[in-house]
Amino acid sequence: MTLAKLICQGVTYDFTDVTCWLGSSSVLDYTCWDFDCVKGRQRLIGSLWTRPDRMVGLTYRNPDGDTICCLNSKIAHCELRLLEGPDTIVRLRSEGKAALEVAVKETDHPVRMYL
Repeated sequence: MTLAKLICQGVTYDFTDVTCWLGSSSVLDYTCWDFDCVKGRQRLIGSLWTRPDRMVGLTYRNPDGDTICCLNSKIAHCELRLLEGPDTIVRLRSEGKAALEVAVKETDHPVRMYL
């Protein structure tokens, strides 16, 4: 389930209500996240990505003893496109200024673990 809200130039585009749940999709990898949210004729397409050497890995221990690898970057890239029908009405891009955080159980990822 992917929920999103974009506020751009004072206008709110809300993809968080129950009608958006079935139309959304998301693909998550260790260093990138692509998502697609739909509400009526509006569609928000987003992508965040970086390289493994621009991330740090931290190990978190859950109360039950399980460990999670938190892969984090504060210098990722981001692109968002808001469509109304077939027309792009908003396109935003951030080079090296986006935050990307991925939590995984796998330890065979490409990100260097620091803690």
